[in-house]
Amino acid sequence: MKINITRKGKVIGKAELPETETKPLKHNVYNITGYVTTKNGVGDFEDQTDLYRQIFQSHKTSLNSKNQIVANHSATKMLEQFEAVAGRALSEHEMLNIIAHSKNKKPRMKINKYGHNFGKRIDLVKSDAIWRKGRESNVGR
Repeated sequence: MKINITRKGKVIGKAELPETETKPLKHNVYNITGYVTTKNGVGDFEDQTDLYRQIFQSHKTSLNSKNQIVANHSATKMLEQFEAVAGRALSEHEMLNIIAHSKNKKPRMKINKYGHNFGKRIDLVKSDAIWRKGRESNVGR
């Protein structure tokens, strides 16, 4: 490819650049049986808290192993599965948020597949016990 180098409208030099091939970026897309992932992390808001908790619980015992090799291998596998759910690489902050939510028995917030909090989780047992104005069953305490 031939190019002209100009300054203030005048050609001050000529050059020839070699032709180069651009290689496409490598994107890893993981598939988990029964779960379809996307390539980008844009606006998918489904509550994945239980799925992340299930993945974390399956690796919990080996993460706490005294054998460092077993613990590191388990951590690597767990993070790969987290990225498989998200469909993209997760940042450190997103992974830490997922792990913190997975340790919590009854998290207040929902967590989407990218590790971001959104909305409140509704406890169905407590929601039936809410007193509503005008209901006959709640009158007379």
